[in-house]
Amino acid sequence: MNKPVLIIFAKAPRRGQVKRRLAAEIGDAAALQFYLQQIRHRLLDLRNPKWDVVLALSGPWRLPVPMKVVVQGRGDLGQRMRRVLDGVTRPAVLIGADIPDVASGHIAAAFAEVRRTAFVFGPAADGGYWLVGTRRPCPLPRQVFTGVRWSSAYALADTLKTLPRGKVGFSATLSDVDHANDLRAYLKRRRGSY
Repeated sequence: MNKPVLIIFAKAPRRGQVKRRLAAEIGDAAALQFYLQQIRHRLLDLRNPKWDVVLALSGPWRLPVPMKVVVQGRGDLGQRMRRVLDGVTRPAVLIGADIPDVASGHIAAAFAEVRRTAFVFGPAADGGYWLVGTRRPCPLPRQVFTGVRWSSAYALADTLKTLPRGKVGFSATLSDVDHANDLRAYLKRRRGSY
């Protein structure tokens, strides 16, 4: 049986090109350093013999670990996610590279949920989502990810409107790091876990 696929969606880490909202508050160099750390952690921490890992990059980058890479291509976030998901013929979950609290347990739970439903989402605390999963090989609906107000409190609600009712499940709610206060909250949680 083919293993499901975890897709880690990332921008090629370039100063001034990643975590722009965070960079506006802490500087381009610090934002890039945080982003690089997060990608490395996702690539190392989320490896699991139960699933394959693919890195979907926005552009070329010399990887810190050997792995399969696909190119996102052009378009808005929805067009790029759809293109990558359309290239997979097995159950797949796609996550952003910058969700610091994600762990293998979250991914396993999302794969379990997508076996029960056609789609699974991991809501983000800010109204977006950190994970989208699909039970393949059924084709994605043509309208999926269209008309979504990305990087807003409406991203999840807008996306759900593009999907058939009753075929969506949910995973844990996690937070991403878009602003300096998000980073401070993450660092406080991390210190508290030691």
